[in-house]
Amino acid sequence: LEVEVMRMKRERTNSFKDIGALVSGAGRFTFAGSWMPLAVVAVSAAVMAAFVWLAEKKNAAWVDSFSVAGSMLAGMAAAVLLRGV
Repeated sequence: LEVEVMRMKRERTNSFKDIGALVSGAGRFTFAGSWMPLAVVAVSAAVMAAFVWLAEKKNAAWVDSFSVAGSMLAGMAAAVLLRGV
């Protein structure tokens, strides 16, 4: 029984090490490389803010229906335009 408990503790410790290597090592969640995703998010957020402003301040309620789709399209267009930069 003690041997089984020790084996389980060792396996649990190894799994925590594996998770740490996945997140902070050169694993799947390594954050390095291009700045383009941040630029695309910034453009999408700015377009969404403009749509919300139009809907609230200018009483253009129809804009609210298209705000998510419009901001996504603007973000994709920004990705295409920024690809060569």
